[in-house]
Amino acid sequence: MGMESVGHFKNAININVEELESRVDEISKYKGQEVLVYCSHSHRSPRATYFLSTHGFSNVKNVDGGVSTMTDAERDCLKGSFVSHGN
Repeated sequence: MGMESVGHFKNAININVEELESRVDEISKYKGQEVLVYCSHSHRSPRATYFLSTHGFSNVKNVDGGVSTMTDAERDCLKGSFVSHGN
């Protein structure tokens, strides 16, 4: 049973954690930059964060709790950068 998507950040690169190993070369140019990893409920993003941090990405941060935990105020603040799905 899959989870519904809560939303996404504009210009984010969407790579499913199951595909990350085979697609890591697509994002290798970001190895020295800050990389924010997120998912809806923070079930998959910690695994992706660990993978990236052990494969040469030096500044990887996980959005703890996932975007589903964002408050209405936070979503309003990010409305130029975040696209809500549903609600």
